[in-house]
Amino acid sequence: MIYRLYNFIIRIYGLMIRWVAPFNTKADKWRKGRQHIWKEIEAVCDQLHHVIWVHAASLGEFEQGRPVIEEIKKRQPNIQIILTFFSPSGYEIRQNYPGADCIFYLPLDTSENAEKFIGKIQPKLAIFIKYDFWFNYLKTLNQAGIPFIFISSIFTRKHFLMRSWSKGLRDILGKADLIFVQNLESQICLEEKGISSMVAGDNRVDRVIQLQKELKKYPLLDHIRSKKKIIVFGSVWPEDLEIIGKWIEDRKDQYFMVVAPHDISEKMQKTVLSRIKLEFTLFSELGQKNDLGYGLLVNTIGDLPHLYQYGDLAYIGGGFGKGIHSILEPIASGLPVIFGPNFEKFQEAKELIKLSAAQPVESAKTFREAVQYFESDRHEVMAQEGIEAFLSQHQGATSTVVDYLVSRKYLQ
Repeated sequence: MIYRLYNFIIRIYGLMIRWVAPFNTKADKWRKGRQHIWKEIEAVCDQLHHVIWVHAASLGEFEQGRPVIEEIKKRQPNIQIILTFFSPSGYEIRQNYPGADCIFYLPLDTSENAEKFIGKIQPKLAIFIKYDFWFNYLKTLNQAGIPFIFISSIFTRKHFLMRSWSKGLRDILGKADLIFVQNLESQICLEEKGISSMVAGDNRVDRVIQLQKELKKYPLLDHIRSKKKIIVFGSVWPEDLEIIGKWIEDRKDQYFMVVAPHDISEKMQKTVLSRIKLEFTLFSELGQKNDLGYGLLVNTIGDLPHLYQYGDLAYIGGGFGKGIHSILEPIASGLPVIFGPNFEKFQEAKELIKLSAAQPVESAKTFREAVQYFESDRHEVMAQEGIEAFLSQHQGATSTVVDYLVSRKYLQ
């Protein structure tokens, strides 16, 4: 019954995407990206051999699976990786990712599409990242005798697949060769339902640790750091500016301010400059200046992760909206983090709070208190110990997953 309902919802979803596409940019990209999908797949079918299919919902999930893709390629270069995305935000940014041999949008999860797609690419193994559950694809893989695994998954007892009414879908998930989960709670939830799993940690941690070896250097920021502390405000939204703006103005003599808006448009830059009365240098002009004033306004894409290495503390935006942005990059650089109240969906945030390496805030007042907390020598030491414990606990997930694939002879 639940499987029939799932298929009905999937078909309604496909129709709704087509109906709203003329009025919604994201839906239009979703539709147009799949218009010629079968021709694109057909064009490469004859060249495929020993395929591993990796699926990511969007960019965030891709970054979790990326270390696994690259480790598979490192150990067995002859394997072909077919990478699929559900969301335009993932596909558009990573459509030229060199670690995959072919990159496609995933056709809508109908039984017909699943049979057609899997029949054409003939994967030896399928890897799904986190919790993008497409039950027709899973069912078709199982019927074809093709093993599939999930990596970096998280489950709680409130998850819809843990409910009694979802048994029909849970039975399909239970056909997975193995589900690699991020924590013990997830493993317990699955074991209670008779589904095999293994705690491996979060593959993103391996990725951000690897990135520490590839960071760009900015000598001028080294010079500034020798004179005053640096605080990095990463991926901030207008709502975040209401919380941090006055503090930035008040503490400009004690801290050098690095402000990186989530949106780097000129409109957002003007918003930052109107909300924070401070002399900023644009990051794009960094090489042209000898004096950066009181702060750096990041107006480029992809440079923020390289700037955390110069910080003493980080504030991560998004917590006064839909949810916080990634806190793993600053953590990998050894920075305690502060963020807004919407963090409950982020396991790493909850763990780091328990480890005294992160502080949630709800107002300008609690933000000031959080900064004061981390300014304390004792709390700074506690934060560093917490960061080290977190990274130690979660790194190595990539090796755990790929070693398992080797042991099962999926990479031969």
